[in-house]
Amino acid sequence: MKKHNVVLIMILLLVCVGCSKKNESNAKIVKESESISRVDTSEEEENREPYLMWEDFSEDRAWVAMGKMTHIGCIDKTGELLFEYYDMNILTSFNNGYAHIKDDNDSTVYVIDVNGNVQSSYPEDSKREVIAYGDGYTVTKEHKEGFDQNEYTYQIYDYSGKILEEFTTEDELTGDNTYYCGQAVFLFGTSNFYFIKSGQWVECTTSIQVHFYENTAAVGVNYYDDEGVTKLKIIDLDGVISEIPIPEEIGRNLRDDIVIKNGVCVLASTTEQKLSIYDLSQNSFTEMKLKPYYTDKINWDAFQFPLICESNKIVLPLIGDDGEAYRMVCDDQWNVILEPVKGYADNYSCQRLVVETTDDTIIYDENGDIVCSLKDKGYEKGDYQSMFTQKCPVPYADDAMKFVIVGSGEPVYLGKNGDKLFETINIKKTKNKTIENNKDN
Repeated sequence: MKKHNVVLIMILLLVCVGCSKKNESNAKIVKESESISRVDTSEEEENREPYLMWEDFSEDRAWVAMGKMTHIGCIDKTGELLFEYYDMNILTSFNNGYAHIKDDNDSTVYVIDVNGNVQSSYPEDSKREVIAYGDGYTVTKEHKEGFDQNEYTYQIYDYSGKILEEFTTEDELTGDNTYYCGQAVFLFGTSNFYFIKSGQWVECTTSIQVHFYENTAAVGVNYYDDEGVTKLKIIDLDGVISEIPIPEEIGRNLRDDIVIKNGVCVLASTTEQKLSIYDLSQNSFTEMKLKPYYTDKINWDAFQFPLICESNKIVLPLIGDDGEAYRMVCDDQWNVILEPVKGYADNYSCQRLVVETTDDTIIYDENGDIVCSLKDKGYEKGDYQSMFTQKCPVPYADDAMKFVIVGSGEPVYLGKNGDKLFETINIKKTKNKTIENNKDN
């Protein structure tokens, strides 16, 4: 074993979790060993394996994968590698102070905090599995069968492994039809919402992916033949369901995959080529009424649904007379914020729009003014790309955008002013986290 000129400090932490009989958790107690395992030498840094994955920042934390996809690390916005795990898969980014990861060897799902400390664990086997998670909450399913028994027990846990809700049914729910909606809400099947904070169940049928970004979420658009009216169906965090009649001029053949964010949602009819924005606070619909100079050039096939009015702005894809792709931006009242510019772009986010052109990538602010270009920052086209494609209009997340340098594989994160958040990831003082499960007797 090679000796280093440093002292290897091993700190063993035994974490014991006690629960009352009523709230006894099936989350196993874990023992975590944590050590400062990196050696402060240039040789160590030079021998570092390349990064294979790098995620958006969320709550000042971003995941990276090093050497192989199951060697994961977590960085902050100064570029410090805060901790790393081996043989782990990333399930979620950090939200509400927690993230989910999964052991690649024994199929145990863990909830960790922003410092990488394990808060609870959920071993999976042929009878028990984790089917949904988010923001530190976890849902497990356990199958019990026998001569006179064939039922499923579902348990909802908080970040610490405390059982918040438990129910048994003969119906099998899976990760395909049960998911976390955000804001401490789970949907089981197509109609059963559970609101963790109020502890109530609400039945509300939906056929779309429901997202609670804030107090209210859309659950669909319904047409009522007997009334001859189309209604937008929404549900709030109090479990109150409302249906808002949609004016006929807005359209009849509306898509039902709708997302409410920043208090508004975008209604789209691709068959009628109509767009409208509904403002919840004003209870008003505003139909897109732009000059034909713009609307005749909208590329309806280029929209990615559901449409989101991010930062109270919507990005419209157009095709110019030259046959090239353009993007223009309107606010939630359909005022033009950014005249058509040649290139590709995703949504506005963090009051920034990233547009890729043929020879550069341009960053625009909330007023449609240019903040900078990547060429201004010393990056030539072809020297960088996004994670999975050659395209690089990566939207901002948590006030940062990311791309990778071609060849070196080194990720780059830029702030809202276009400057690098850090030069390179600092691996010298990372804490190597390992987890050892206690065995049941």
